Amino acid sequence: MNIVEATTVGFISERLHRITDTLQRYVDEGKIAGAVTLIARRNQIAYFECAGMMDIGAHKAMQPNTIFRIASMTKPITATALMILFEEGLFQLDDPIANFIPAFDDAAVFVEETETGYETVKAQRPITIRDLFTHTSGIGLGAGDGSPIEALYTRRVDELKQRGVTLQQAVEGLAELPLAHQPGSAWTYGLSYEVLARLVEILSGDWFDVFLRERLYKPLGMTDTAYLVAPGSEDRLATLYQPTASGNIDVVETSDNSPHVLPPDFTYESGTGWTSGSGMLVSTAMDYARFATMLLNGGELEGVRLLSPKTVQMMTFNHLPAGMVPFAHVGYGHGLGVRVLMNVAQSGVLGSPGTFAGDGGHGTFFWADPQEKLIGLCMIQLNHSPYPLFQQLQTLTYQALIDISR
Repeated sequence: MNIVEATTVGFISERLHRITDTLQRYVDEGKIAGAVTLIARRNQIAYFECAGMMDIGAHKAMQPNTIFRIASMTKPITATALMILFEEGLFQLDDPIANFIPAFDDAAVFVEETETGYETVKAQRPITIRDLFTHTSGIGLGAGDGSPIEALYTRRVDELKQRGVTLQQAVEGLAELPLAHQPGSAWTYGLSYEVLARLVEILSGDWFDVFLRERLYKPLGMTDTAYLVAPGSEDRLATLYQPTASGNIDVVETSDNSPHVLPPDFTYESGTGWTSGSGMLVSTAMDYARFATMLLNGGELEGVRLLSPKTVQMMTFNHLPAGMVPFAHVGYGHGLGVRVLMNVAQSGVLGSPGTFAGDGGHGTFFWADPQEKLIGLCMIQLNHSPYPLFQQLQTLTYQALIDISR
């Protein structure tokens, strides 16, 4: 992917650089430490700029190759990995997951807490692989509402992390818990993608991190995407911050205490830890732009094809029933690994029907617009950012686009 003059791909350069002013304002107001933003169209990069610092305390400026924790932006990568195996005929979307992971064969659904634990009822139908893709499986944790079912999952995850379990052990541990609701009956953001990652291991015979490295990262030239920062690149990992009540930010994690950086004397072996399908990856703006562009191109990048166009179409169709909305994203549905813009007017944000997107809990986000052959992404490191950067960056991108597709 080459960097070109914005005008050659249909942007007014001066208007596009309103992005720079907006991000710098966030930095100057102390709301974020810094950001890396990339806008590309027709496989050419029209905007690739840095703002602010990757580490305020160390006076380290943000760089184009800064490494970020991408959290739930791992999910589209997990979905892509599994759809590679779908194309090999190894499963169907509506197959019960218990066909592959028997621990889910006796799934039960949470009813209420009792003095001795909790009451459940038997699931009315099996959890399907499609349920896992679309967050309708009932596997919980991500609601953030402090409910009893969320507390159960939180405790179990804490237990599993302390034991340093493998992905197989983690998924089998989750299968012991009741579902938050009947499969397919509601949208619950949770740990379904851990199960999908384990399914990749079962179907491929590889550890999940090995499959990602060999079947996605290497073919796409994603040199900085992994669960661990490569030795020698530790100084490129951005510091993670969190917002404060006063509107400023505090340090949460630096490269010195990050679980993404191993001690020099530690040798990592694949399969020895929980390689999450839901989160935990690190990446760079350029790496993720290559991945997003591959999806935008219908599964191909620079002569390398990972998926067929029809498979990517399947991934970016809405798979939710009418009235089921992911999070509070009005106007959106949910595909396989990504949310999908269905109604631009309802969303209240500039864009095109069919645009697909994803974001992460540390402030990173991306979107891809097949109609305009455009991708955008922004990388920051702010836990649960309260700011509407996603919507603002989309508006700032589209207001600069004048040569629109017809």
